[in-house]
Amino acid sequence: MDEEQVKTFSGALFEWFDQSRCSPPAPHFVKLACLLRHSCNKATWVETGTYLGQGASFLSQIASHVHTIEPSDECIARALGVLQDFDNVTMHKGFSEDVFPDLLGRLSGSVCFWLDGHFSGGITTKSLLDTPIKSELREIGRNLHLYDRCVVLIDDIRECGSGDYPPLEYFVFWALRHGFHWTIEHDIFISKSASLPLYP
Repeated sequence: MDEEQVKTFSGALFEWFDQSRCSPPAPHFVKLACLLRHSCNKATWVETGTYLGQGASFLSQIASHVHTIEPSDECIARALGVLQDFDNVTMHKGFSEDVFPDLLGRLSGSVCFWLDGHFSGGITTKSLLDTPIKSELREIGRNLHLYDRCVVLIDDIRECGSGDYPPLEYFVFWALRHGFHWTIEHDIFISKSASLPLYP
């Protein structure tokens, strides 16, 4: 990390503390650190919501392969400039509701999910719902038997119970039904296979 990055990170951290007293959402790099800490070794990552490609480019450094899903043409055009040189990143155009049924059945080994594919205005695209999280979790649950270990991280958990977002209990019951541990860090709901440490 160079001096300019240190200054940028320090400034963002101070602003997060000084203005919002560390309330959610956390700065982007704090969330990325959370993903890094909870990742499985040599895992395949599935990201919903490519946006501008920063998340997928970060995950490519720790993943055996990254599948990133994005429905917005403008987001895809911008993200391609960031991701075009990464051999271990595959971009899927479409909504996760349409991509998951085929993709998830072809994965195996350790699989980590970063579920952040929701409508947030601007250049993002909306499907029938603001968030496809129920559909995503349903499809993950159907395919868990294919995976040795699994981590599911859901962003913006502060939105629980508003609009199309289900209440927190929905995520807790999903985790318990599949024998997962769960916790919440930095506005991220984290659920993991019972064989994985909850706090690495």
